[in-house]
Amino acid sequence: TLAGAALFFLPGGIGGTETALPSGPQTTAPPSNKVIYASLSRDDAVVAYRVGSDGFLSGDPFDSIALEEPRQVLVVGNILYVAQEEIVSSIHLLPDGSLPDSATATTAPVADGDASRMLVIGNMLYVSWENISRIRAYRLSGGHVPSDPISSSGDSNTNYIPLVRAGAFIYAGTRDQARIDAFQILPDGSLNEFPEEQDPEARIFDCKDLIQRDGILYAIEQDDRRIVTFTIQGGGRLADEPDTKTQSRQAYAYLLLDGEDRLYASAFNAGRIDLYIIPPGGAFTENATPCGGAATRAAT
Repeated sequence: TLAGAALFFLPGGIGGTETALPSGPQTTAPPSNKVIYASLSRDDAVVAYRVGSDGFLSGDPFDSIALEEPRQVLVVGNILYVAQEEIVSSIHLLPDGSLPDSATATTAPVADGDASRMLVIGNMLYVSWENISRIRAYRLSGGHVPSDPISSSGDSNTNYIPLVRAGAFIYAGTRDQARIDAFQILPDGSLNEFPEEQDPEARIFDCKDLIQRDGILYAIEQDDRRIVTFTIQGGGRLADEPDTKTQSRQAYAYLLLDGEDRLYASAFNAGRIDLYIIPPGGAFTENATPCGGAATRAAT
């Protein structure tokens, strides 16, 4: 089962970096057991599409659930998590992947919050809340969200967005403080109230997305329209400046690692997806550019 997000709509083909591949045809093949869930914020709904055995989608969703202002969706096992501005919902999916009539559980509303990204580790759900500049940790029960978090962590005026786990830490990119913060995961799954002391700080301007592989963080630096890398050092620390940077190219929105060396980046405003080949060791060559990029019209 796949979650509906920008980079889950990737095609299998690889073309030139400036190519705009047309959308694939609607499926006429028998249905597979894969489902894509997509949030339709303007329509106040989450919809489910059945993937055909040929890999294409049907023209219309086969099911939907009414939810106010859904943002990110995340599937873990048979639970669908939906960030909805001031709350997060958990939904128990039916055996065939269809949606029930209502959410199974919701968190208590977060006044003035804006649920941005979600991360599930074991029986814990971590949510970055913009506007209140906090990351909240929720202990799941049977996979479902409780009303209240067990910790609320962060610094002022950070407006956290992306979250990623690496070892014993959760790293969070900020919009307004131009840095990446590190939070230690405590034995009960909660996070320390404040980020780890880092002097100097890991500087990055408007961190839009974060992923990690083999101790290296890959981050979108949206202000400079590039992807940068930080190698995680002893004690979870990051250097104050990126180790390597790609060429300034696009205001990317999302990253996806596929296989050992393929990094996809969605150029949201350009309506395409670029492919970067990660060299051995994980660091980019200086001013790297997309190499054999899969450039397709974005589906979101």
